[in-house]
Amino acid sequence: MDLREFFLTKAYALFHDPPDKMWGLKGHEERAWDMFNKVRRGSPLDGELPEWAREVVKLADRMAASMDRYAFYSGGGEGVKYDKLHNLFNPRLWRALAPPDPGKVAEYVENLGGRVRAAKGPREAYHVLYALFEALWIDEGLGPSLADPRAPTHDVFDHLYATAMVANWLLAGGKPSGYFVTLDVPGVQDFVKAGRKAGDIWAGSWALSMAVWLTVWPFAWEYGPDVLLRPTARLNPYYYAFAAARGLGVEHGVFAKLLSPYVKGESFYDLVNFAVVQPLIGERAQIVLPPYRVEGDKIASWGGAEEVREAVRDRFKRAVECLTHFAKGQRGAGDEYCEDFFKVVEEGRGEGRGGGEVEKIAAWLQKYAELRLPLRVEVVDVGAVYDSIKCPREVAKAIEEALGDGEERCKILFLFDAVLRGGREGTKLVEPQRRRFIPTRGPWFKPGGYDDLNPHFNFPLDPNWRVCSLCGSEPAVVGVRKVAREGREDYNEEDLRRISAEVGIEVSRLKNHLRKVLRPGEYLGPVCLAKRLIYLRAADRELIKFESTEDVAVVKLAESHEQHYAELDRVQECVKVVNYLRTTGGRDLEVIWGNPEAMRRDWDNCFKKFGRLRGVERLVREIFGVEGDVGKAVEEFAGPRLFYAVVRADGDSVGKLLEGHLPVNWYGAVAEVVEGVGAEGREKALEVLRAVEEHMRSFGVPPPVVITPTYRVAVNRAMVLTSLKDLATTEKHRGLLIYAGGDDVVALLPVETALDAAAEYRENYWGEGGFHIVDNYPVPALAAYGRSTAVRFVHLMDLMSEELGKSYHDLEHLAKGGRWDCFEKDSLTITSSRVEAKAVLPFRRPREAVERLKELWLLMALGRLSKNAPHDLDAYEDLKRDLAAYLKAWRYALKRNARELSPETLTRLLCFIEKYGAEAGEGLKEAMKILRRLP
Repeated sequence: MDLREFFLTKAYALFHDPPDKMWGLKGHEERAWDMFNKVRRGSPLDGELPEWAREVVKLADRMAASMDRYAFYSGGGEGVKYDKLHNLFNPRLWRALAPPDPGKVAEYVENLGGRVRAAKGPREAYHVLYALFEALWIDEGLGPSLADPRAPTHDVFDHLYATAMVANWLLAGGKPSGYFVTLDVPGVQDFVKAGRKAGDIWAGSWALSMAVWLTVWPFAWEYGPDVLLRPTARLNPYYYAFAAARGLGVEHGVFAKLLSPYVKGESFYDLVNFAVVQPLIGERAQIVLPPYRVEGDKIASWGGAEEVREAVRDRFKRAVECLTHFAKGQRGAGDEYCEDFFKVVEEGRGEGRGGGEVEKIAAWLQKYAELRLPLRVEVVDVGAVYDSIKCPREVAKAIEEALGDGEERCKILFLFDAVLRGGREGTKLVEPQRRRFIPTRGPWFKPGGYDDLNPHFNFPLDPNWRVCSLCGSEPAVVGVRKVAREGREDYNEEDLRRISAEVGIEVSRLKNHLRKVLRPGEYLGPVCLAKRLIYLRAADRELIKFESTEDVAVVKLAESHEQHYAELDRVQECVKVVNYLRTTGGRDLEVIWGNPEAMRRDWDNCFKKFGRLRGVERLVREIFGVEGDVGKAVEEFAGPRLFYAVVRADGDSVGKLLEGHLPVNWYGAVAEVVEGVGAEGREKALEVLRAVEEHMRSFGVPPPVVITPTYRVAVNRAMVLTSLKDLATTEKHRGLLIYAGGDDVVALLPVETALDAAAEYRENYWGEGGFHIVDNYPVPALAAYGRSTAVRFVHLMDLMSEELGKSYHDLEHLAKGGRWDCFEKDSLTITSSRVEAKAVLPFRRPREAVERLKELWLLMALGRLSKNAPHDLDAYEDLKRDLAAYLKAWRYALKRNARELSPETLTRLLCFIEKYGAEAGEGLKEAMKILRRLP
C-alpha cells in the first residue's frame, strides 16, 4: 500500500460509524459513509477506498468492541430504543442522553471537512481528522451517542478510536500482526524528589514527562496518533500543542471547557501552551504498531521485534539529548521532533528575561550538565500471540451458537487481553519477553582503580571527591564550599573570587545571584544540575510561576495584602515584610532574615505597627466560608507562612482496574442492563457473557472483565480528563503541580487551600455521579475504586526531598491502609514534618471529611475550642471498642474544652464519628494536633 491508502484505511476505521449513530440506527453505515465522504472530499484523503480496506475495518470493528457489545452481532439492533449511557467501570451508574440538533451535526461535518481539506498531505489530513473528530463534536455542544443501544456501556467515539487503533494490526491482511510496545522509566520517585527547590522537583517531573512524550511523539507523527494507547492523544494537550507546532490547524475551544475558569487565558494557544509545561505524562507508555515501518513517505516491513526495540531506544536517547540541549540553552537543531519541542516551549513566549547575572551563571555551568534516564522496553509480537491462543471451549461454543465462526471470533475477542495481561492460562500462550534496560552514556568516572575514582570534570574547587547533595547517587561536577559567617551559612570567599573571574560578575554582586543557582555547600551532579538549569530556563521564560517552596507557602497571604502594599511601604518596620510579600518568584527568607525566628520577630513588629489586617480578614473568610467576627483567627493567620503542603492522591487498585478486576459484580450488572434493554437475541448474548464470566474466574473472584481495546481507550480518556481537572484544581487553589497522570496527582499547595484541593482531587476522580461532564458531553469516570489522598504539612526549613518521600509513605501505608465499614482504602491522611500525629479519615465523601476538619480548625483559631482538646481526648482512646461510650467521651471532652460550641457543630462532629466508627474520631483528634499549629 502507499501512504494515502495507509492513512485512508485508518481514517475510514475512525469514521465507519456516524458520531450520532444511536439516533438513526437504520442505515447508519450509509450515513457514516456519506459523512466521511463529505469530510474527505477535496482533501489528501480523497479517492477510492480499496476493497481490502473495507475488510480490514470490518474485522477491526469486531476486534475493538467491548465485551458486553461483542455478543450482539446476531441482529435485532435497529429496533432497539435506549437512551442511557452506563458507566463501563460501574454499570449501575448512568446518564440520560438527548438527541443532537441535526443543524449542529451538519455544521460539525462542514467544519471538520474544511479543516481536513486544508491539510497538505494524507498524514497531515489524518492527524487533523483524529484531533478534531471528537473535540469539535464536544465544542459544538453535542452529546454522545451509544456505540450500540443493545450494549450501552460505551459511546461511539470510544469504539471508533479503538477501531482505528487495532486496525494497525490488521493492515497486512489475514491474521493480526504487528507489535505492542511497552516502555517505562524506572526509579521515578527517586529521580523526581531529588531537589532542594520547588523548581527542582517540577523540573524533574516535567523532564520525565517530556522525555516520554518526545519518545512516543515521532511514532504518533509517522504512523498516526491512533498508535498511542498510553498516553492517549485524545484530548491530550501535549498532542494538540505538537500538532499545532506542525501547522495542522487543530485549534478549537474544547480546552477552554476542560480547563476554564481556573486557568488564565482564553485562546487555544494560551490554554494548550500552559498545559504543555505541566507534568501530565507518566513514566510508562504503550504503543500499538502495525507490521510496517513508516518513515516519511516510505512504507516497509519491520525487521522483527529487535528492530522495533532499537527504534524506540533511538528515539528515547534523542529525547533525553533534546532536553539536555534545553538545559544548556541550545536549540538542538538537526532533529525535527526536537525542533517541534522548541517551537512548543519557546516560540510565541517572548524573548525571556535573559541577559542578567543569573543567566551568566547558568551559561557558565551548562557545559557540566547532562540529563540521563534509564529505560525499559518490552516488545510483543502480536502475530505470535494470536497463533498461540487456544480459545476456551465453552466460550467458542457460545459464540458459535450466537454468531457462527466461534473459534476465530473467540481468538479475536481474547487477543488484546492476551497481549496486555501477559500470561494466564487459556488466553496467553507466549512467554513474557524480558524487559531490557537501555544503557545511557557513562561511566561517571575516568578509568582508574577502585581507590582512584575521579569525576569527569575537575570542578568543584574542593580537591576531595563529593557526591551530589541532592540525589546522593552521582558524583558532583559543580559545587561551592560553605563557611559560617555571622550566624548563617555563607560562601567560601576563595570560591567566590574564582567564580567571579569565570562569569565576569563582581564579587560584591555575585553572592545573591549565585544563591538562585547554587546555595552555599551545595554540590550538584550532571543530572541534578541539568534539572536545576531546566527550571531556571523555564523561570526565565515565565513557564512556571513558583520557583521555591516559599513562593507556594506565601502566595495566598501575599494576594490578600496586594491592595495594602502602598500603606505597608510607609511603615518602617514593614520594609522587609512587604518586599518579601511582593517578590514574584524565588523567595528566600534566609537572604532577608537569616532564619525563621528573625523573620517571625520582624513580622510581628510590622503588623503590631501597621494594625490594619483587612486583607487577612478576607482571607480567613475565604478559607472557611464564614461571615461575621473572625477577630482572633485573624491574629492566627496574620503571621508569616513557615509551612506549605504536599498533597498527593492516587487511584486505589489502578493495576487491578487496568487488568479488568472491578469491585462490582460486573457481569451481573451488565446482564441486568442487557435485560432492561430487551433487545432481540439477548438470550444468546447472555449465554456468551455467562461463558466468558465462567472462564475468567480462573483470573480471580469476582471474575475480571476481558481487556478489550474499547475498555482500555475508555480508561485512558477518563485519565486524561481527570488529569486536566486536577490541573485546573491546582491552579484554582494557587498551587504548583508536580504531576497529574489521571490516576495520581502530586502538588505543592499553600496551607490555606490544601484541604479543599485534596477534596477536589477526590471529586475529580469520580466526577459527577460517575461521569466527567464536559459541557453537554458526559464521559464515564473511573468510578470503581476510590482515590486515597495524603496531605503533609512541611516546614520551610525541612529537606523537601525527604518530605516528598514521607508523603509517598503516608499515602501508601496510612491512607491506603484505611478500613471502614463499607469500603477500604479511599482515605485521607494528614501528617506534619514537625508533629508526630498521624490522622486517617474516610474520604469516600471528601467534602464531609474536609468540612469537619475545617470546622475544628476554625474553632481552635477563634479560641472557641482549646488547643489542648486533642490531648484530653487521648485519655479516651481505650474506649474505641465501645462506640457509644466513645461518643459520650467525645461529647464530654469537647464541651469541657469549648468556650463557644454550638449544638449543631457538636452534632455534626459526633454524627461523623458515629457514621464511620471510632477510628474516624481518632483521625479527627490526630488532625487537630496538626491543624492547631497552622498556618
